[in-house]
Amino acid sequence: MAMTEETLKSYRGLREELRGMMWELGEIRAWSQSVARAPQTLPPPPISVGVVTVEAVEHVTRERMKIVKREMLRIETAIDALPAPARYILRAHYVDGHQWTSIAGALGVSRASLYRLRSGALDQITDNN
Repeated sequence: MAMTEETLKSYRGLREELRGMMWELGEIRAWSQSVARAPQTLPPPPISVGVVTVEAVEHVTRERMKIVKREMLRIETAIDALPAPARYILRAHYVDGHQWTSIAGALGVSRASLYRLRSGALDQITDNN
């Protein structure tokens, strides 16, 4: 899959999705443990088709986590392969979430100059991937 600006923009969303899935797994485990410790006062439910087990939910969540981690690593690797200025600009904005104005200030350049540097960095990352 080609590396595009849209791919770079997806990084922070992927990170949030990963955090959400990690939280979800924790909640599933906690719920599962509390159910296992609860006194069994009710008879077991009748067997029905379509019941999803905790293990199945955990499996699906872990598989999605693997996909998300691979995509995040692909983005990070592509950024890391760039020369220092391009790497800094793309990582600062797309991975770390800094605003263009603060990146321009950190580099000591105008926003117009930063946008030209950004454009060159995007050209480099799309050409390399």
